[in-house]
Amino acid sequence: MPIIWVHNRLLLRLADTMFKRRNQQILILDIDSTQADTYGKQESASYNAHYGIDGFHPILIFDSITGILLAVKQRPGNVYTSRDADEFLRPLLKHYQKFSCDMNILVRGDSGFATSTIYDLCEETGCQFLVKLKHNSRLTDLVQHQVTYDDNTDFSMAETQIFELDYQVETWLKPYWVAAQDTRNGGSLFMTTSQ
Repeated sequence: MPIIWVHNRLLLRLADTMFKRRNQQILILDIDSTQADTYGKQESASYNAHYGIDGFHPILIFDSITGILLAVKQRPGNVYTSRDADEFLRPLLKHYQKFSCDMNILVRGDSGFATSTIYDLCEETGCQFLVKLKHNSRLTDLVQHQVTYDDNTDFSMAETQIFELDYQVETWLKPYWVAAQDTRNGGSLFMTTSQ
């Protein structure tokens, strides 16, 4: 049995003990990747263009409420952030669905995890998810057509407008609720969108 799976089982047992003691009914699973720099010739280490260095690109899942590490997987340095993330996340979701019949689970990730496989897994397992979308021109265009100005708009002051919309790309099985904000700096006429 690979040593990493032994560590992950130990992490789960420790987390389960804490969750039972706390009677924790909400689980916020933060999924993320990081760079682990290496020096010399280490097996499976490779160059990561995003970080500009040789190393590994492990994927991790934490419980955001307690800060406990729940799982980790070592990966070569040149893999994309979300590669195999759904298969890494799946056993954890299944485990905690059986852990407590009324535990609310939210999966949270940055834009590297904005993939249909993550969304589909959350749908399949009945979990909620909150994932930052990558900036894209189609969504920016949709949002900027909703920006409102009136005769009382003071363009010398900064302004933020927040929008909610149903949004779908071709790879998604259905539309999802997206929140976006447009921000205009003081003295500017134009808004900048973030999703």
